[in-house]
Amino acid sequence: MSLVPSKHQHPDLTTLAMAGRILVTLRRKRSLGFEALRTKVCSTHSASGPLFVPALLFLYALALADYHPKTDSFVYTGK
Repeated sequence: MSLVPSKHQHPDLTTLAMAGRILVTLRRKRSLGFEALRTKVCSTHSASGPLFVPALLFLYALALADYHPKTDSFVYTGK
């Protein structure tokens, strides 16, 4: 897995592309459960499943998404 695509990878199957799809979804919904978010984001490519958690960690490190364990949901925290 890489952050950005190389010439041998499909551009939509990178951590950065998955993070972008998660960010767009969270900005629209503001808050979404783990399974609902994974289902919604991974529906475009069947091979994108393993990229979901690294992309969430990337967004968490950038302080753009926050996890609430009580409700098992992710919240968009950007401006």
